[in-house]
Amino acid sequence: MPETHNYRKLKELLKFTSIVRAAKVTDSDLGANGFGRERLVLCLLLQFMEDTSDPPTLPVRQARRAGQPRL
Repeated sequence: MPETHNYRKLKELLKFTSIVRAAKVTDSDLGANGFGRERLVLCLLLQFMEDTSDPPTLPVRQARRAGQPRL
């Protein structure tokens, strides 16, 4: 990933440990914490930023974000 990529900028700007504390994200009761709470918050944020839940509409949503007219 290029050094100027938006995800890298995001990781530099946000303090994920502070977000985890503020949102009161707790460890799993099952004892399996996977990749950790900071990674969980990062992945959730990226999921909302890059919503790809409806692939047929992806080009339209990307064009809207870029300020281009509808296709």
